[in-house]
Amino acid sequence: MTRPNPTLLLLCVLLIALGAAASLFFGTEVEEGSLIDSADLPAVAADTLKHGEVVITAPPRVEVASGIAEPTTVLWPLEIELDLLSPNYLPELEDGLRPGLGRRARIIGNIADAKGEPVQARIEFVAGANMGRVLVCGVDGAFGANNLYPGLAVVKVSARGIAGSRREIVLRQNAEYTLNIGYGRPGGIQGEVLDSEGEGIDGAKVVIDGLATHTDETGYFYLGGLASDRALLEIEAPGYSGLREVVGITADFTIPRGRLVYRLERGADLEIFLKNDIGANEKAQVVLLPADTKQTRRFPWYLKNPVEITPGSSTIIRDLPVGPVAVRLFHRGALAVPRERLINLQSGVQNRVDIELEPAPVLRGVITENGKPVSGARVRLEAPDRVAATLSYFRTAHWFLESEVLPSFPFALQETLASEQGEFVFTAWPEVAETRYLEAWSLDGKAWGGRLVGADTTQANLEIGPLERGKAELQIELPARMQGLDIQLTINGTPADGFTLSADEELIIDSLLEGEWRVKARWHNDVLIDKERIEITGKRALKAQLPERAIVGDSREAHERAGKAYPGPPL
Repeated sequence: MTRPNPTLLLLCVLLIALGAAASLFFGTEVEEGSLIDSADLPAVAADTLKHGEVVITAPPRVEVASGIAEPTTVLWPLEIELDLLSPNYLPELEDGLRPGLGRRARIIGNIADAKGEPVQARIEFVAGANMGRVLVCGVDGAFGANNLYPGLAVVKVSARGIAGSRREIVLRQNAEYTLNIGYGRPGGIQGEVLDSEGEGIDGAKVVIDGLATHTDETGYFYLGGLASDRALLEIEAPGYSGLREVVGITADFTIPRGRLVYRLERGADLEIFLKNDIGANEKAQVVLLPADTKQTRRFPWYLKNPVEITPGSSTIIRDLPVGPVAVRLFHRGALAVPRERLINLQSGVQNRVDIELEPAPVLRGVITENGKPVSGARVRLEAPDRVAATLSYFRTAHWFLESEVLPSFPFALQETLASEQGEFVFTAWPEVAETRYLEAWSLDGKAWGGRLVGADTTQANLEIGPLERGKAELQIELPARMQGLDIQLTINGTPADGFTLSADEELIIDSLLEGEWRVKARWHNDVLIDKERIEITGKRALKAQLPERAIVGDSREAHERAGKAYPGPPL
């Protein structure tokens, strides 16, 4: 019987960070070309920008036979990972730099429910430089990404049928972090929240692994149903400085009362007054961090940052820890004077910081399409290496990225919406990165334009047009096959639904963006393809020599040892 052989479209969304990878921590703002007055700034569209990375929908597809494939006795699937390193439509520096150079941290993991079954969970980065990035588990519960910014991050795991989790993770350049979570055999925690005098704090909010409760009048709390392993604990109480800690959850065990006792100190309030109104017609963003970034981490600064404040007004941030705090304010088209303010916070007194703005060196321009201004175009200005830009600004080493859960700072990445006349203004920050990428998209995402801007550039108009993508094709040649082969494809950390490739079919992945890709293929413990950087344009073929077991299959006994049903003919 001959089966038809049309193309089956895999519903896999290709997530391309375009250098942002992570998210936009700030909406519309930033900083430094020519000095300007506030009157020179265009009005910004009222819509606030959504935090998160740029998403281009260009679903790859794989040519496979329709209908039901014949059973295969090959025990393990062929796993293929594709990661887009740099699409060809982006501008390129003379030395080969492109946006996202600093995205070299990796994460892998599996999520399973209470029965040990895989869960197609959603893993969202809710704090840190990758904020807004979302990974999705495949049907086997596995997820991964190879293009993340390094540093501390907080992730939220959610799906139907599980309690969910909230974990703090450490991402490092050229290293892989493993996050496996199972919801079988949950544990519990009993604890107490006391003040500095040992009295219980009533009504303190306690969040452990994303589950919340409140203390009673004695300060006692209990939380059960917690997934085992290292969970993030966060405590907040009005009038007190908050607390964060990573606690170990043991399966089938509840930590008894008396073992975990948390003492909260009285908090300090800080009033920030932004004295003048210079810059864009929008709120400024304030980032608070401890003055000594090498001190013990107890306070969840990421729950406070960023603080929004309208120029010419003040705002009060409550329940901060006492001690020295660094205050940094960012506003598009203006610079804070000085750029960093240190204040020694005290409890029970009026702590206040007055910040003055001065006009900033800026980069301005107009977004057009077919010669006409594009209203509401999404415009971004980005340093090629955001990690290097951050370390340069703070004049520090890589350890700083793990001192706190840090946002994406405007001196590395800025984004705004063009005015009705298509105008935009960014603070230039030429001392942080000599060359930057300027990019713009129409609101419907169908038109794009990009160019390089130098440190001395003050005017950079940009013409956008239709963005052609998804024309490349990769064929994985698998010679000598005798039967079906299960395929598990993951593109940019997003797994596609698995399928079986028949013996007479070719494995072709098309609708790929042309550019540099990372290609990995393995079968069980055998690595078949390991290309860290390969150009895929037009049609490209790679050969993978399958091990003998991936060709002739495995016995019934091998399947039983692996805990899998034998799909071959009955004995």
